Amino acid sequence: MKKRKGISLIVLIITIIVVIILAVTVILTLSKNNPIESAREAKILSSLHNVNDSIELYKSKLQMSRLMDDINVDTLIEDGVLKEYIIEETLRPIAVIEDYKKLGINGKIGLGYKSIPEETFEGEVSVKKENLNDVCAIDLTDYTLYYIQNEKVYNLNGVSISDNILSNFERYNADTSEWTFDEKTQTLTRYNGDLTQKRGEQEVGEVIIPNYYNGKRVKNIGTYLFNGNTLISKVVIPKGIELIGAISFSRCTNLKGNLTIPDSVINIGHRAFEGCNSLDGKLILSKNLTITGTNAFKNCSNLKGSVIISDKLKVIESSLFSGCSSLDGEIIIGENVEEIRGSAFQNCTNLRGNLIIPDKVKKIGNWAFNNCKSLDGNIKLGNSLESIGAIVFSGCNMLKGDLIIPDSVIEIGHRAFEGCESLDGTLKLSENIESIGTLAFKNCSNLKGNIIISNKLEKVDSQVFSNCRAVNSIKFLNNSIEINSVPENAKIIGYSGSTAEAYAIKYNRTFEEIQ
Repeated sequence: MKKRKGISLIVLIITIIVVIILAVTVILTLSKNNPIESAREAKILSSLHNVNDSIELYKSKLQMSRLMDDINVDTLIEDGVLKEYIIEETLRPIAVIEDYKKLGINGKIGLGYKSIPEETFEGEVSVKKENLNDVCAIDLTDYTLYYIQNEKVYNLNGVSISDNILSNFERYNADTSEWTFDEKTQTLTRYNGDLTQKRGEQEVGEVIIPNYYNGKRVKNIGTYLFNGNTLISKVVIPKGIELIGAISFSRCTNLKGNLTIPDSVINIGHRAFEGCNSLDGKLILSKNLTITGTNAFKNCSNLKGSVIISDKLKVIESSLFSGCSSLDGEIIIGENVEEIRGSAFQNCTNLRGNLIIPDKVKKIGNWAFNNCKSLDGNIKLGNSLESIGAIVFSGCNMLKGDLIIPDSVIEIGHRAFEGCESLDGTLKLSENIESIGTLAFKNCSNLKGNIIISNKLEKVDSQVFSNCRAVNSIKFLNNSIEINSVPENAKIIGYSGSTAEAYAIKYNRTFEEIQ
């Protein structure tokens, strides 16, 4: 009897489970077309507050006829332009962007946004909402978001791309047998081709980096992609590539010709082209370069031409061009650079012309321009400069004219200007200088003028002014300053009873009292 009751209980439980499953299935089926549920879904969708979510929403609407009222995407496009069609309150295609190619949008259609939520502009996005003219655009080839202002197209970091990234965008489609591609990161991760053979239009040893792979945009050249490859002899990097990964072409010692970094590139990783010592053409850098790694072009010793630094770059990294001894043009540093790090241009022995340090630069690292011995113009230091490192301009023995250390400078490293013997104008020191290293101006034998030493400086180290024979006088405003070096022929000026007077007496130098 007990056994029968147990079986009945099991049957009852199974029956209840089946009924529940059937009920859930019926509810889900009925709710699919439930107008109340659909309205709730539409409300949720229309309240999305993220551009990426909105893009995904738009793509899903193109694919889900239930939400698109069976409108096929092809019926929305006429002569490559999206017809006017309001999908949601927060997401409106703009039909009037018919001249979108003039704006630099190369994709099939332009998509406009109205009422872009504030959340879009949080985080790292630097564009302010009020600058958007309430209109954005999407290249629907890869769903990249841009905004339009004054008939120019910008990305969300404020970089104008009208004249480069999208305009005249020529496609280079990947031979999928030659490349491994990470679709998620849009990165070429491996090269599988045979560089000993001619491949299509590519000669033996030549590589044309594709900017499309199976219809998908390629944006990044992966790290180590051609590292140490001695078979590659020529590389073409097309527009559309945005990042050149670290060590991607390092020690490609047979790579020859020009090195052209297209204006679409905003980031070059560390050691990307280090040691490519057979590159013997001109170096042309991207106008939109924003980030570089250290040593990116170090010891590309046969590259020629000028170095023109993007206005969008804020830091010139350590050893960026160190050892590029055949660069024979000018250095033009972008106006937004804030720091030049150590050895950035060290041993660029053939660069010529003036050396202009822009006004936003605050720090120049050790050895930055050491042994740039062919710079033969004037030197101008920006008025925000605070620190000049050690040996920065040592060996720049053809620079001419005045040497004006702006009042923003508080420290000068040892040997900073050692051997700048052709500087033949006036030497003026910062009124706020607090530290000058040993040998800082040694052998600046043609600098002239009446030097005034700040009352904030507590010590003049040994041989700071060694062999500065043309300086007329040196005035000390600090009564108790420790003096270990004074220009050989200069008159010493200071207060009565000061260490300056004591130094003059000790070494039998001409002294003039400050009244």
